[in-house]
Amino acid sequence: MDFTQVTFIVRGATSSGEIIAVTGSCEALGSWSPQKAVVLESGGEDGTLWKRTVSIPRGTCSSYRYFKGFVLESKNAGVPCQAIVNKWETHQHPRELNTSESDIVLDDGQFGFNNDTECVDSGWLTCQTEIRLRLHYSQKPAVSITKKKFKKSQFRLKLTLEGYEEEGEDDEEHPTTWSKMTTTLEISLISSNGYKSRHSQPECGYALEPNQWTEYIIHTMDPDNLELTFEFFEEDLSDKVVQGDMHSGFVGTACLLSSTFAESGKDTGIVTLPIIGRNSRQSLGKVRVDYIVIRPIKNFMCDMSASYRKYWKKRTALEVGHRGAGSTQTAKHTKIRENTIASFKSAALCGAAYVEFDVHLSKDHVPVVYHDLTCCISMKKKNDKHSLELFEVPVKDLTFDQLQLLKLAHVAAMKVNDHKESLDEEEYIAEHQPFPSLAQIFQAVPENVGFNIELKWLCQLILDEGLPKISPLVSIFHVMPAKFISSSSHFTCGHLLAFLLILYIILIYYTFSVCLYYIYIYI
Repeated sequence: MDFTQVTFIVRGATSSGEIIAVTGSCEALGSWSPQKAVVLESGGEDGTLWKRTVSIPRGTCSSYRYFKGFVLESKNAGVPCQAIVNKWETHQHPRELNTSESDIVLDDGQFGFNNDTECVDSGWLTCQTEIRLRLHYSQKPAVSITKKKFKKSQFRLKLTLEGYEEEGEDDEEHPTTWSKMTTTLEISLISSNGYKSRHSQPECGYALEPNQWTEYIIHTMDPDNLELTFEFFEEDLSDKVVQGDMHSGFVGTACLLSSTFAESGKDTGIVTLPIIGRNSRQSLGKVRVDYIVIRPIKNFMCDMSASYRKYWKKRTALEVGHRGAGSTQTAKHTKIRENTIASFKSAALCGAAYVEFDVHLSKDHVPVVYHDLTCCISMKKKNDKHSLELFEVPVKDLTFDQLQLLKLAHVAAMKVNDHKESLDEEEYIAEHQPFPSLAQIFQAVPENVGFNIELKWLCQLILDEGLPKISPLVSIFHVMPAKFISSSSHFTCGHLLAFLLILYIILIYYTFSVCLYYIYIYI
C-alpha cells in the first residue's frame, strides 16, 4: 500500500504542559478518538507553531480536527494513554484532506479557525474532576463582614490553589494509574451586562459587586487533595496590613479543603467559611460559597466525529399557540374553546410555528388532548335547559367514547353559580368539541406547524393506609409510550420535527417512570 506523507501545521498558544493534537476519520489519525490522536510538536521562537508529519494511505479522503489538552501517560505497562480535552474545534463540517499526492503540507493557520470562521468549544471530563465555586448575592450577600473597622470597606477577592499532603501519605503506598495533569482554574464573571471568562486573575483579584456572580471552575486530578484559599484585599487601603506583605490591602483569608465535599457525602451544596484577619488572627466575617463537584461518567467515551453546538444561526422568536389559539379560562379568553381541533387550526392560520397542548390517557388507553387532570360534567342531557349540577371527574377514569359524550365545563365553573355560558357555546360543531384524540390532532394540524407536547399523569395514587400503589402507576407508564408510538403513524413527512420531539419526550418520560418505580420499590 502506498502512503502519503502529510505534514500538519497549526498555530496556537498553550498553557504549561498543554499540547495541540490532531485526530480524524482514518486509523492513522486515531479514528476520531482523542486517546489515539497524533500529538504535534511545538516549535518557533515563541513555541506557538505546532507541526507533525503523518503517513496516511494514498488515495483516501479524510476529515480531521485539532484540539488542545493534556496527554497523560499511564504508569502501568500496556495501558493506553489518557487524553484530556480542554478546547476542540467544533465546526459543523470538519477540515478535509485528500491524499492524492505523495507529499502534502497542510498549513491550517490559527487553531480554531476554519474558512475564516472561529468555532471552539470546551471538552468533556475523562479522568479529571470539575469543581465549581460560586459567589453571588441571592437572599444573602456572599460576604458578610462583622469587624467594625471593615464594615464600609470595598473588597477584592482572589482564589489560590495548592495541593496538600496528609501526614504519612506516600506515593509508593498509594500509587496512581495516571501521571497527574496540572490543576487549571478559570474565572467567570456574570452580570446583567454580559459574561466574561478569564484564565488568570489580577494580583489582588476581582472586585466583589452585589450585581455580579463570580464563578471559579477548577479541573483537577486530585479532587480531594486541594487547599482552596480566598484572599481578601481592601480596595481603599494603601498601607500593608502586616509588614512584609507582598500586596497592600491584604486583610485576611478564608480556607476551604476540597476533602470537605467528600466527607459531607454531597457533591453540591453551600459552605460557610470564616474570614480570618491577616494581623490579629481574629474573624472578620464569613463568606458563603456555593459548590458543585462534577465527576466523569465511567466507561463512557466521547469522540470528535461530529459537533452539534455553537453554530446555530440567530433568528427571531417563534410564536407558539398555547393550547391552540389560547386559554378560554382566563379573563381575556379566546372565543374558540381551548385544546380543540378548531383552536389548533385557528393558531395555524394566525401564523403560529408551534402549538402547545397536554395529553392524557383515557381509561381505555387512548391518548386525548386536555389540560387538567379532572373535568366537570353535568348529568343532564345536552338539550335540557333546566338548572345544572356539576361533578368533578378524573379524565383517566373515563373511556374515550365516554369523553366524547360529555357536556363539559372547566373545574373553575364549580366556583360560580351560572354554568350555562360555559356549557352552551358551540355545542354541536365537531371541531369545537373537547377531548380530541392525539391522532386527530396529527391529522388536522397543517404540516408546517410543530408540536410542543406535555404528558400528563396522575401522581397521587395513594392507598388509604398511606402506602404507594405501585401496579397502576407502573402499568400506565409502560402503556403510555406504546400508545404514543401507535398514534405517530398519523404523521406525514412534514411532521418529522414533531415526531422527533414526541420520541424525545417519551424517552425522558419513560426513564423517569423507571426511576419512580425503583423509588417506590425501595420505599
